[in-house]
Amino acid sequence: MIETMQALGYHDIVAICDRGYISKDNRVDYDNAGIGFLLLLKSWDTTKELIAKYGKRVRLRSEAYMGEHDLYGMTVRHRLFGNSGPCRYLHIVWNQGIEDKERRSIMRTVSEIEASLAKMVKNF
Repeated sequence: MIETMQALGYHDIVAICDRGYISKDNRVDYDNAGIGFLLLLKSWDTTKELIAKYGKRVRLRSEAYMGEHDLYGMTVRHRLFGNSGPCRYLHIVWNQGIEDKERRSIMRTVSEIEASLAKMVKNF
């Protein structure tokens, strides 16, 4: 793909990558070709590390509030794949609505399990 874009004369390219598309090898190829990329970090170890390091700051500080989107977020510089490669600009977004939805789903599941266990104990 990189060779095709270059052969067609495209320059100043930014690829928008679906999750799973941007492997470490692809990132190196894009870097070597001077191609920027945007991607969604959803379940990588990097995401967990970023949440552990910046999560409270994003959720609890008023300066992280983005009123035009009604979300909290901040941009940080961080390596994408562990300790290798250059630092990237990563934007961390916290959506309270998604947290609330997930929390309600977990609590419904817990309630269902408790009711099922109580029924088993009663019938035992």
